[in-house]
Amino acid sequence: MLHGTTPWTAQTEFELVKNIESKPLVIANELKPETKDFLTKCLQVYEKDRLSWD
Repeated sequence: MLHGTTPWTAQTEFELVKNIESKPLVIANELKPETKDFLTKCLQVYEKDRLSWD
């Protein structure tokens, strides 16, 4: 990743899905605002809310 960690962590796949659905996305403050915006738009929980080519 751009700052050395993944956005969510877990011990199992089930726990990871639970964390993605329930915990807020945290992005390092040292990243540029444009980078934060891009990551936030790419890492939306629901596919319909993510960036697309359309």
